[in-house]
Amino acid sequence: MSLVSAQCGQTINMLNLEDMTNTESQITFVMSKPIKQTKAGVKSVPIKFTSYSADPTPCVVTTLKEYSALTEDLRGHCKQLFISYLKPFHPVSRSTISRWVKEVMKAAGINVAKFKPHSTRSASTSKASLCSVPLDQIVCG
Repeated sequence: MSLVSAQCGQTINMLNLEDMTNTESQITFVMSKPIKQTKAGVKSVPIKFTSYSADPTPCVVTTLKEYSALTEDLRGHCKQLFISYLKPFHPVSRSTISRWVKEVMKAAGINVAKFKPHSTRSASTSKASLCSVPLDQIVCG
């Protein structure tokens, strides 16, 4: 999610099931609370995740749907998207999200002494630009 959305850990941590709309090919979060990058008086831009039809294995939409279904009975009244995987399954903190991203980066062979979880923001937007993704899509997600 960090790579495909270029969102910081704080924003990923704030994702909430009540802010989520789900279609067959897209999951959208319209943030009900202002995020760090939101200017006063300006509505947050929706965070959209589009399915990757070429292969459902790495697809963020497929994974989010499965995660939501698998954690539904564990979360109780918790509406935050990410919960701990250990009882009592409370919402996780921003630092936990960052730790998870760092663990995935390390498993992928990325030098985590040099690159931090926040590096996913610049890496994803730079790669999108190199792949000729229009600037308005890169900026707005």
